[in-house]
Amino acid sequence: MARVLERLRARARPSIGIVLVCLGVLLAVVLATGGSDEPDPPPHAGGDAEPVRACEQVEETVTVRRRARAEAEFTAEEELSAKETATAEAEQAGSSVTATATATVRGSAKATARAEVTAVGRAQAIASARACATDATEPEAVSRARRTAGAKARRAAARKAAPRARQAARRNARTRAQERARSLAERELGEAVPEQEAELAAQARSQAEAAANARVQSQANL
Repeated sequence: MARVLERLRARARPSIGIVLVCLGVLLAVVLATGGSDEPDPPPHAGGDAEPVRACEQVEETVTVRRRARAEAEFTAEEELSAKETATAEAEQAGSSVTATATATVRGSAKATARAEVTAVGRAQAIASARACATDATEPEAVSRARRTAGAKARRAAARKAAPRARQAARRNARTRAQERARSLAERELGEAVPEQEAELAAQARSQAEAAANARVQSQANL
């Protein structure tokens, strides 16, 4: 090639030499790039790809649980009565005098109990939220938007349900505390009744005996 150029320059034809040089360079480029049949690789979804934006509306149902403590007091009472009959005898002018008297005593038995109970209340609420997200591909953007919207909806539903859950917990705690106090008081009352009945019976017997003796003495003095 160099010799050709020299000859061309020697013949005062430099423009033809320049053209030939350009053709040689072009031919070399064609030969270098034309030897491969594989297509160019597809562009990667990276910094050169356009970001995709997606928005999603999500509805969530949330159940909230709360605990509460309550105290209650209950007094159980039962009306009681005891009836006793007594007989007294006395001698009067060589004969026996008999008198009978009956006495009834009334009273009541009481028992008071306190209870403190912790109970759980539940409430359910539904809320929806919308969120948008941007990512490299549409599925990724949709997934991110749904996750964000779902979290927002769950927080909103929990805020709605929490007051009702607290109210339910307090109501349940009061009810259970009252039931527990009543059960304890009734059990204590059941244990106290026999003792109280025995005391009333003793009082009634004493009164009946006193009345019978009084009647006998009255009859004996006639």
